[in-house]
Amino acid sequence: MFSKLLKIIIIIAVVAIAVLIILQNSIGVDVSITKDYKIENINLGVVLISTFILGVLFASLFAVYFSLVNFVRRKKVEYEKKQKENFIKTVLEAREAYAEGNWAQAKSIWQSLRKKDSSGILANVEISKALEADNNLKEALSVIDKARTSSPKNIEVLFRAAELNLANGNKTAALDNLALILAQKSNQKSAILARDLSEDLNRFEDALEYNEKAIEADSLKDYQEVKERLEYKKLLANSDLTETGRESFTKALTKFVKKHSKCTDAILKLAEIEHSGGNTDRAAELLYKASQVTNSSELWHEAVGLWIEANSPDRAIATAKSAIKSTKGVDRLKTELDYIRVLITLNKNEDVEKSLCGFLDLAEKEEVEVPSEVSKEYLILKGLYLNRSGEYKESARIWKKLSNSDFKVEACSKEAPKEDGEKAPAPRLSTP
Repeated sequence: MFSKLLKIIIIIAVVAIAVLIILQNSIGVDVSITKDYKIENINLGVVLISTFILGVLFASLFAVYFSLVNFVRRKKVEYEKKQKENFIKTVLEAREAYAEGNWAQAKSIWQSLRKKDSSGILANVEISKALEADNNLKEALSVIDKARTSSPKNIEVLFRAAELNLANGNKTAALDNLALILAQKSNQKSAILARDLSEDLNRFEDALEYNEKAIEADSLKDYQEVKERLEYKKLLANSDLTETGRESFTKALTKFVKKHSKCTDAILKLAEIEHSGGNTDRAAELLYKASQVTNSSELWHEAVGLWIEANSPDRAIATAKSAIKSTKGVDRLKTELDYIRVLITLNKNEDVEKSLCGFLDLAEKEEVEVPSEVSKEYLILKGLYLNRSGEYKESARIWKKLSNSDFKVEACSKEAPKEDGEKAPAPRLSTP
């Protein structure tokens, strides 16, 4: 009731103001509408009121226009949002079908989505994945090739093409797609894959170039190691490995090893050449050098074997002692056993006994428990040593412990030395 009354009061006030304006401005004026048409002697108040009304009408029209534009825009945004939500919902359904192993269903859903995706990239990539999972590589490649035709520079499409060609065993085609990616931008994943494929295809120059691209994109842990390996393979590929070119290759390889001191493949190859040429000392030095790079006990064992072959037992022992310095903890126990093997091979009985008896002290010093596989190996070496030393009764006890799976390492007993007649002569020792 109050609001209706208020509206009536406002209307009356507006009408009163309009009448007042007309009465207060009652003089007549001429109003020109066009050059040839004008209204003469019209009340000034009427002109003012008419102008005001026309202004309100035009403002209202503008307001209505912009309201309609805003309404249409809002509806369009809501429609696009709904379409996007439906698209995402369908994408999730397709991915769910793929995760469940329903390859055909996933393919069908992605095909329907391809019509809604103007570029078709997402749908084609996912269709190719569904086809690959369904062991249909040929059709997957066909789908991705069409996508590559329409989007020749799309990184995802090119990488997907590389993956499919690689799965199909076509390393050259895979490498071509990766090259197209890297021509656009540095990408470590693509560069590493291209590097490895180039190496497999014996394109070592290309592999080195891709290794450089890989480190341009980001830091690379194995950059130097790979570079040295590729340089070595390049040297092999460009060298004459027959007897005719043996000397020149050996010189080139020696120079290479000096420059690339951590390339184990090159070091081992040079060691092989030196050994076959009768230079046993040099071969042993190279093997020990390689063992230091790789921390391989097998390599320093080979080096020790060459020193023994060259009748240099002192150098063999020195090599073994040097090898065990860099190890700690359980690894230190394992290298100690390797050292004991060398001593047994060289008939260093006193040193063998000293190392065997000091084994538990070494474990305590390294602050580690002796693992069962280490203690088992220890007992085998101890039994072998006792057998060869003529300690048959004690060795029989050790073998019995091993047969009962009792691998506990015992401290050495302090027994009185036996009479000469009680101890059998030790047989000639050979490599265990």
